[in-house]
Amino acid sequence: MGLRESKPGEVSIRLGYPTNNTRENRYASLEVTDEASGMMILEVDLEADQLLALMSGSTAYVTATILVPKPERVGKLLEVTSTMIRNGTGSTHDQEAAAEATAAGYRDQGWEDVSSRRVRDGINVTARRWVERPAATE
Repeated sequence: MGLRESKPGEVSIRLGYPTNNTRENRYASLEVTDEASGMMILEVDLEADQLLALMSGSTAYVTATILVPKPERVGKLLEVTSTMIRNGTGSTHDQEAAAEATAAGYRDQGWEDVSSRRVRDGINVTARRWVERPAATE
């Protein structure tokens, strides 16, 4: 998910299959993920006959779930950074104010997806952005 070196247009494809025959676990699944951005872009549930058709080289007609809420991110590199506001750095109110100031700083620097959550050691502020990949050097 954006952590390994990938080429433009490179995707990962995952095929999962049921391990038992319960009603909620009767479909195989196919997932396609854009490697650079880490975004899952397509998900398909396959019934047994559809999976068999694909594995035998035939065409299977399925309904797919397109999972690209922000298509402008596909193909871009995902960058992630975080800051920990540790316990013991003031009152809970002070920690929350520091976390909000940190989040605002990330937003001011152009980070798109900024969130904070309380963890055992304090408050973790995480920021994500999707950037153009650098030009290839030959």
